Amino acid sequence: MEILHQNQQSQIPKGSPKCDILDGLVWRWFTGTRNINDPQFMSIPGALAFLIYVDWFNEHGKSTRLASIGPIMLICLNLPPSERLKRDNVYVSGITPGPKEPTSLQLSYLLMPPIKELKKLWQGYHFPPTSTGPSESFIHVPILRAIADVFSMRKFTGFISHSDKHFCNF
Repeated sequence: MEILHQNQQSQIPKGSPKCDILDGLVWRWFTGTRNINDPQFMSIPGALAFLIYVDWFNEHGKSTRLASIGPIMLICLNLPPSERLKRDNVYVSGITPGPKEPTSLQLSYLLMPPIKELKKLWQGYHFPPTSTGPSESFIHVPILRAIADVFSMRKFTGFISHSDKHFCNF
């Protein structure tokens, strides 16, 4: 937890190039509410922000056989960029099975369990004291970013395809 807290408190000198999501205004000014006078979310102890990644790929490489599978992953943005994508720091919440990409409805079912857990974490989760950490801790977790290619993002966020005949999602 210490490395997470140190990384989110680092200051970016004015005029320096922005190289990471930590350098952006959303990270600095996100309150988690619609009230701009609320404290900045990331300044609250126990605030952890994640991104969700959804994508599909051909499990056979570039062969002519088509079989799409793909991960649904959560990545903690509080970690330094050099640590974020290490195997131990990436949470794979699901893998979409092949042989084809899931439909929007199938993807919704695959996303239900992690979204339920993330809703609980958004409300806050209390960790009781342990033998290694005598003080209790409390975390709040928003999904601050979603990353996917265009086709995955349309299905993931509920948007329609360019060739759809009905231009309303509802």
